[in-house]
Amino acid sequence: MALITGLFSFITVWVSEECEKEWGGDPSPLVMDEFAGQAMAFIAIPFSGMLSQDLLLLLVGFIFFRFFDIQKPLGVNKLQNLPGGWGILADDLLAGVYALICMQGLLYILEII
Repeated sequence: MALITGLFSFITVWVSEECEKEWGGDPSPLVMDEFAGQAMAFIAIPFSGMLSQDLLLLLVGFIFFRFFDIQKPLGVNKLQNLPGGWGILADDLLAGVYALICMQGLLYILEII
């Protein structure tokens, strides 16, 4: 997951200036930033190898990420003001970090039960 996050982050910053010229600020056709943020949400999540459990983890992580990506709480929105591709990327990475924190908390709570 760290490799995927790094790769998509690099691609986002690399192509974002041209994408912004073509489509405007934080262009919706550019989705590499979403891939980077979503991968960030799973960067430290242990998968079990059991398909049903892992699919559930992926679904819950996706929901957490989309919540933080759409609502943009706790400073996520402010990161969009960073220059160049960093503004496009940083808000999704922070949304991914918040999703990761929620996932880790959920896994901790479920392990106790």
